[in-house]
Amino acid sequence: MFDKTPHAFDKVHKWSTRREEMEKRAAFALLASLTLHDKQAEDAPFLQCLPLIELAATDPRIRAIDQFEHGVMQDRCGVRT
Repeated sequence: MFDKTPHAFDKVHKWSTRREEMEKRAAFALLASLTLHDKQAEDAPFLQCLPLIELAATDPRIRAIDQFEHGVMQDRCGVRT
């Protein structure tokens, strides 16, 4: 829904700096949705989001969840990386 609004990238920037995990996740889910649905967008707004991604990538809560999900995928699908 937000990806169709003119202020979607503003929301990505605002939400990505919030402390609450689900608010941060909403920012990156919106960014992913924009990459899929806004084919007419210039590259610049997406490139401006790269530092936000790098900053959030150091959040230990996100890293722990990613490690858990990776382990679940290995157990369920037999995927070994």
